[in-house]
Amino acid sequence: MPESLPGGPDEDLDRHPSSSHRLPDPLHHPHGSQTLQPHLDPGLCSFSLELFPHPVLKASPSQPIEGGPWTLTCETQLAFQRSQVQLQFCFFRDGHTLGSGCSSSPELQIPTMGSEDSGLYQCKAEAATPRITKMSRVSRVLVQRIPVSDVNLEIQPPGGQLIEGENLVLICSVATGTGNITFSWHKEGTSLGRKTQRSLLAELRVPAVQKRDTGRYYCAADNNHVPILSKRITVTVRSLVSRPVLTLRAPRAQAVVGDVVELHCEALRGSPPILYQFYLEDVTLGNSSVPSGGGASFNLSLTTEHSGNYSCEADNGQGAQRSHRVSLHVLVPVSHPVLTFRTPRAQAVVGDVVGLHCEALGGSPPILYQFYHEDVILGNILAPSGGGASFNFSLTAEHSGNYSCAANNGLGAQRSEVVALSITDPKLLPLKLKYISWLSGNSRRRIVLMTTGVTGGLLLILVFAATWLYRIKSQKKPGFAVKIVAT
Repeated sequence: MPESLPGGPDEDLDRHPSSSHRLPDPLHHPHGSQTLQPHLDPGLCSFSLELFPHPVLKASPSQPIEGGPWTLTCETQLAFQRSQVQLQFCFFRDGHTLGSGCSSSPELQIPTMGSEDSGLYQCKAEAATPRITKMSRVSRVLVQRIPVSDVNLEIQPPGGQLIEGENLVLICSVATGTGNITFSWHKEGTSLGRKTQRSLLAELRVPAVQKRDTGRYYCAADNNHVPILSKRITVTVRSLVSRPVLTLRAPRAQAVVGDVVELHCEALRGSPPILYQFYLEDVTLGNSSVPSGGGASFNLSLTTEHSGNYSCEADNGQGAQRSHRVSLHVLVPVSHPVLTFRTPRAQAVVGDVVGLHCEALGGSPPILYQFYHEDVILGNILAPSGGGASFNFSLTAEHSGNYSCAANNGLGAQRSEVVALSITDPKLLPLKLKYISWLSGNSRRRIVLMTTGVTGGLLLILVFAATWLYRIKSQKKPGFAVKIVAT
């Protein structure tokens, strides 16, 4: 119940002759309406009747709470004989009229009380005819403020996991608290903003968060009491991985079968952990997880099947990104070549055209073939698409000897086995002495001489000489004859 203050403004205004609301003296009132006059009967005494007593100011609830409704009632009672008189009621705070002024209703409803509504309250009851005004006692009213309690911070989206570019909403609320409440938001002790409003919750929006917005957040609420803090919530802002870059690290400029090649994949941006996967023509070679960011490597021992297009993929759970393709051509060193002769006959002779064919059965093209005669280069031929190569030349007597070839595709030369070639001069072959037979006495002997080349020519001269000598002797020894058969 509001506290009533004795004396002063709450006294009956009829007791103050200077008051404008003073009850008029019936003897001086022109109409004498304030006092009932008795008949002039000596047996009766005169008396006056009060129209209504001083009003009493009552409140519900008796102690107003900040933020809540409050109802004031100005209670008084008209005399039974004057119940038809219409009364007007007015309410005051600190001498100022409340509401829209006086009305016939003895109640005044205030929907929301604030701390500024504390003060001295009084009500007035007034009759127009006859004009009588009476005031209630003055009551001191203090609007009760309820401190904030149970301050809570909620974040959207829930869980505190965000991706760069998303919006973060911080919602600060209190379970109780009246009046204007000041809300403030903080990150690691740094103030982010504040709002003051007559509400139990408020929100702060952080647009397009970045990785730097990761941290511990809390809020505070205060309505002119001690600020109350919420619990801290950890917010993690994750960044999407960027398109990774794939690099191939080989021990030489051109990868060769047997080399160990390192595939290195790295996304320059993206929150860890990051899972990297490596591909050859969309076939997975392997994967590697990096818990603290950075790149990952995958080693590969090369075979001939490892030529092709390589790529890698980075994924941190927020969406995978694929690298550009990188081509790798694995070279194969040449094998030992095989040298073969291609002649028009079984026995090569001077003037024949001979083909030397050299071929390495293994090796990446292009392959350069070189042909040798006793380590002297005869010529070279490039096979741009692989396979073998041939070298043709016309034989002379000087071409007898040892032949070989070499194959080279830039990864090291390989030499063939040595092949010997024997050449016969056809000019020395027309005369071929098959046999010489002679008869001596009754006996007969046959000598067969096979001649070829220069040796055959010298032998033929000796045969003719021997034949001439035998002719001379045959003159003395009849019965001996030499027969030369030549073809």
